[in-house]
Amino acid sequence: MSENVLIVSSLEKDAEKLSRLFHSYDMETTIVSYASKARRKLLENDFSLIVVNTPLSDEFGTEFAINAAEKTYAGILLFVKADLFATTVEKSEQSGVFVLEKPLTAPINEIIRLMRAVSFRMRSARRENEKLTRKISEMRTVERAKIALIQYENMSEEEAHRFIEKQAMDKRVGRGEIAAEILKRFGD
Repeated sequence: MSENVLIVSSLEKDAEKLSRLFHSYDMETTIVSYASKARRKLLENDFSLIVVNTPLSDEFGTEFAINAAEKTYAGILLFVKADLFATTVEKSEQSGVFVLEKPLTAPINEIIRLMRAVSFRMRSARRENEKLTRKISEMRTVERAKIALIQYENMSEEEAHRFIEKQAMDKRVGRGEIAAEILKRFGD
């Protein structure tokens, strides 16, 4: 899976410099200068990292960064001037936004490696979350199918459970698939 970086910066020179740096890590970049365009890009693509170089043309950028942190699994870097650093950190760190003071004092390569590590962990957590969500959905479907069998076939809960298990084994499919067929048959 390739790593995609969204760079949101009104300063073209800074955006190009960041883009070259990310390319040196074999990361693809998308550059936009407005928060509104960046929001559209978030709907179109899945980014590993989002870099916001404040201020932006249409807003400061903090709200966009916080919103992106809440709606994506991307690591978020927010660059702000020194005089705004403390208030921005207070506003955005609890949302998972990593705030950096401009001009940068820490080596940017170290920061990128840190954010990549965070991004890898977030993607791993996302995959696990999706797997658990599918499992919970399957369990709910199986429970609904059991209720349908109890209601329409006068089975006990234990009989309904065994019926679904046996059908799944006989057909060599998952219990969720059998449960979906049962619900379809009874129009549930």
